[in-house]
Amino acid sequence: EEEQNADKEAALMEHEANQRAKYDSLEEKRKKREEKLRKRELAKCEKEKKVVMEEARLMGEQAYKDNVDENNKFKKDEMDAAGVKAANVAGKKIDDRYKAWIKDRDKAEAERKRILKEEQARMARENEVAFRAKQREEELNGRMAEED
Repeated sequence: EEEQNADKEAALMEHEANQRAKYDSLEEKRKKREEKLRKRELAKCEKEKKVVMEEARLMGEQAYKDNVDENNKFKKDEMDAAGVKAANVAGKKIDDRYKAWIKDRDKAEAERKRILKEEQARMARENEVAFRAKQREEELNGRMAEED
């Protein structure tokens, strides 16, 4: 009887180990997918940033030219500085948007893991209770068989 219980406990532990291995494998795949997705999003943002910064630079230079008059003489270095400043502001907006996207993804992943951890703890408790109940039932059945 003790040997049967030991075998059953070993089988339960093996099952739990298999479940953990399966979970770890799925988590590793999820992690790789997420890395790939983040790289793709970063590349997309960098490409967009390049275009947006160039447009902003040209607009900043044009805005400087529009403000030139007889009191405010044209200076190329000031025009270039205005263009660079506008480009940097536009680039920062793209960077901030990407950072917010990453933060949202991280927040969603943390919530998913929290829920999963709670679910695993609940299932482990249920499995333990069911295992112990079955063990007690088998002990009672064994005692009843001995009495007969």
